[in-house]
Amino acid sequence: MILVEVEGRELEVSDASLRISWREYVKELSLTVEGDPGGMLRTGAEVSAKWMDGTPLFSGIIHEVEAVLSGREEYRVLCRDHLTLLENIVVRASYPPLTPAHEIVLDIISLASQYGITGNGVQPAPRLLSETNFHNITALRALIQVAETTGYALSIDPWKDVKFHPRRFGRNILEDPSFEATRLQGDPWTPASP
Repeated sequence: MILVEVEGRELEVSDASLRISWREYVKELSLTVEGDPGGMLRTGAEVSAKWMDGTPLFSGIIHEVEAVLSGREEYRVLCRDHLTLLENIVVRASYPPLTPAHEIVLDIISLASQYGITGNGVQPAPRLLSETNFHNITALRALIQVAETTGYALSIDPWKDVKFHPRRFGRNILEDPSFEATRLQGDPWTPASP
């Protein structure tokens, strides 16, 4: 069971599922909610999901709210992690040949500082051999291009820290799409003890 909060207020959820959509690198949390307590269900509202012991599982924003046609007031709520905020930023930049990929990633992430997004989880990455140009594309699309070019994984944790690292570096599918299945329990964000 998980606890869900919207804008810091607990939300009673009748069903929840976490979907990892690595093609677009954004994690999605789908919720089914009976009623809308106090108008909490609105696009753009901050959402967090935690295990019952308080360990963070997901953090993001409400992306879509859909009323379900049934005999009672019920809503399907689609939440996307904070990487989706990078869709609000347009990148116009060029980087010369041999620029380290992690420097490009950190430069793009710096554009999202107004959202509280950080790049402390960015690992050193290889240099890109050719010139890299971004002409009026979203910051998310630019990061995806760099991740796909380098073969690195791209994700964000519940504290809005971007992770950019070689695949298979993380411990679970929340951090790295090269893990095909993960049993989600405990704290997926703290490194395992040796």
